[in-house]
Amino acid sequence: RPTRRATAVLAALAPIALVAAPPSALAADVERYTRPADGVFRLAGAGWGHGRGMSQWGAHQAATEGRTHREILRFYYPGTALGTGPVRTVRVLLAGDTGRTLVVHAVSRLRATYRTPKGTVVRTLPRTPAACSARATRWRAYATSAGMRLDAYCGRWHTVVKPATLARGSTIAFSVPGSLVATQDGSVRRGYRGSVTATRLSATQVRVVNRVSMEQYLRVVTAAEVPAAWPTEALRAQAVAARSYATYEISTRSGAFDVYDST
Repeated sequence: RPTRRATAVLAALAPIALVAAPPSALAADVERYTRPADGVFRLAGAGWGHGRGMSQWGAHQAATEGRTHREILRFYYPGTALGTGPVRTVRVLLAGDTGRTLVVHAVSRLRATYRTPKGTVVRTLPRTPAACSARATRWRAYATSAGMRLDAYCGRWHTVVKPATLARGSTIAFSVPGSLVATQDGSVRRGYRGSVTATRLSATQVRVVNRVSMEQYLRVVTAAEVPAAWPTEALRAQAVAARSYATYEISTRSGAFDVYDST
């Protein structure tokens, strides 16, 4: 089960053996370094990524050696302490789905939520809208010069909710209780937990944001950062690091979203 507890693994540095080659094997341009006064050579390096925080392969090795996630985190984040925070909703900007329209696949129990001048409407979308003679296969939130509108595709696009029906500046959010919202951008299909919301920015662009619980967010992010088959303590350490990052962004960022969906 997802947990808010932190796990850390202290990665032990293995001793390095320096083996000297015979003089005949040394090239004329070999680099030479003066022995430090304290007798310690310090090597610094980095792998892929941003070069900050926890080494994922280091966490993997430490977990393989039997260290806990608490030890791992204590090693990679000195001066910090583990704690708990409120379970919150994370708002992720979906750059790949941001364009003029947000298209989602029609499935059972698909809901659309939007505001009208009279209040918020939560509507379970019909399999066959009144304007269609066949079942809808897709729905979309579409930006126009007049505002946002909700369309259904059943052979061609039909408008189900006109811009005039929506409150000014309204958004359209799609969700499927207990399941994923499947978006379609060209030939690319993606699935998201929580809800996917389209907000009109202009007559030709909507901003798409995924609103998802922190623990559901971590399910995806942790497995995307490191293989799910890695030792449990390494996964716990990664989950704590990801939760801490998201919590920081939520607490410091003001705007329509909290985190990006990119590296």
